[in-house]
Amino acid sequence: MTRVPCRLAATAVLGLFAVLPLGAAQGRGGGGGGGSTPPPVTVVNPTAFDCYSGSGCLDPAFGSLGKVLVDVGSDTKTIFALAVQSDGKIVAAGYRIAASDNWSWVIGRFSSAGVVDTTFGTGGFVTLDITPSGGELPRELAIQPDGRIVVAGRLNDLPTVVRLTSGGALDTSFGTGGKVVVGWAGVYSVGGLAIQSDGKIIVSGVASGVGTYVRRLGATGITDKTFGSKGDRLISNVFITDLALQSTGRIVAAGSHSSGNAVVARLTDSGTLDNSFGSKGITQADFGSPNDVFLELSVASDDSQAAVGIAIDTSTSGSGNMAVGRFSASGAPVTTFGSNGRVLLDMHGWNDRANGVAVQSDGRVLFSGWAYTASGGRKNAIVGRLLGNGTLDTSFGAGGVTETEFGALLHGEPITMLTSGGQLIVGGGVGQSTSPPVNELWMLLRYFQ
Repeated sequence: MTRVPCRLAATAVLGLFAVLPLGAAQGRGGGGGGGSTPPPVTVVNPTAFDCYSGSGCLDPAFGSLGKVLVDVGSDTKTIFALAVQSDGKIVAAGYRIAASDNWSWVIGRFSSAGVVDTTFGTGGFVTLDITPSGGELPRELAIQPDGRIVVAGRLNDLPTVVRLTSGGALDTSFGTGGKVVVGWAGVYSVGGLAIQSDGKIIVSGVASGVGTYVRRLGATGITDKTFGSKGDRLISNVFITDLALQSTGRIVAAGSHSSGNAVVARLTDSGTLDNSFGSKGITQADFGSPNDVFLELSVASDDSQAAVGIAIDTSTSGSGNMAVGRFSASGAPVTTFGSNGRVLLDMHGWNDRANGVAVQSDGRVLFSGWAYTASGGRKNAIVGRLLGNGTLDTSFGAGGVTETEFGALLHGEPITMLTSGGQLIVGGGVGQSTSPPVNELWMLLRYFQ
């Protein structure tokens, strides 16, 4: 049921689509940053191991020795987004697919120790299934200050925002019956979500071969017509995968550019590209592959940003390396970080991907993702930390990286990451099949930061 934009190549990670523009050979290196010379590749070659004490080690007080594996029903299931409530409870949004190709949203809540919170929804979970044949995939999750939960993604092949009460019921004061369908032409899913301090909600969605639409909704789900042009702003040639807010309220975004470079961008509060950021509101980062994309963005306390993703080579069946970028508050590459603000990491010489990032108060950059140990072989979870200069922090894990495997479950796929209370929480899925990889259980991991 998943639609791939006609002019875009998309790499599918069990339903997660990172938009990667084709025809990227022309015009690379423009847009204000990153340079045209690719950064060198740091080869890591980590060894999978479990430790339970020290920075980068699994927290044995969480789940079973740092791991929570949950069957939410059906055949395929994965967590795509995480958030932590003020009381420490963890909210996860993901999906499941039945054998009949019936996709459903699943939102679950766990205690701070990783136990399913049965006071939430029905037995700890809320399931949204609009039509038996609809492509339904939640992509983003945020918690409002009042505890209400906002989830955005694709419902019935339409870009949709849903709000739940803190107990897991649909919030009927939002949109129609708790749902808002965002009607962008050629857009099938919301791909970015941020909530402003005034309760207004920013969402984005990629339009095939065009760019990204950004819309602002009021606190009740009504389109804010003061934003952009009657509530929408189209950013041409930029394909946004993540949104965040700086302390000033300005909207920052990460994704890819039609040139083939990874990109960060910033909008003003009114929805126009902010010319004081990068080059006319955009900074490109060239990692040297035909298709570079940032998948997740983190804003530091000083409003600088770190972004992670993949430098993917379409000529080698989509293999790639982890890409990390570091940018100042105004979008300039942090030249003291790696090679002009860019770091490339190769775990085992096969396919790697970074899709979670957080900046610590001391400027060190945490990242998470996955790596194949061999072509078609085991896929393991990866967490790591970089120093302010972009080199691996050897005080974290083993030489800066922790690789976690899952025994008989040959395939582990972290999708999202957050930090809370000095700990690093990773969500995704695990399964036994590696060809093709199929996630059979929800996965939560917690590491000491």
